Amino acid sequence: YIAEENSNSLIFLNAVFSLFQQALIIEVLSPSTEAADRGIKFAKYRQFSTLQEYVLVQVEQPGVEMFRRNQQGQWVLSEYGLGDSLQLESVNLEIAIADLYHQVKFS
Repeated sequence: YIAEENSNSLIFLNAVFSLFQQALIIEVLSPSTEAADRGIKFAKYRQFSTLQEYVLVQVEQPGVEMFRRNQQGQWVLSEYGLGDSLQLESVNLEIAIADLYHQVKFS
């Protein structure tokens, strides 16, 4: 789901989070949506108490950024490159960043 920027989008997102108790959101960034994904969408997502991890996956170059809510409720940024592994604690999953980009060719 990509949230449209209108008055109903936050209401819809509240309903989705309430229904599914979402702990993880992964966004695949594109040049046309990157600013919104990093800005207004993340600002809305941070309002949901169940969200623990917000992951941004680059498409123009290999790289992943993860924001994780710590015990004090603050969001902490971690950056990952091709040689790293990403530990998604909210869903108990570890994945190598290189595996995310398997068969992807960058210009």
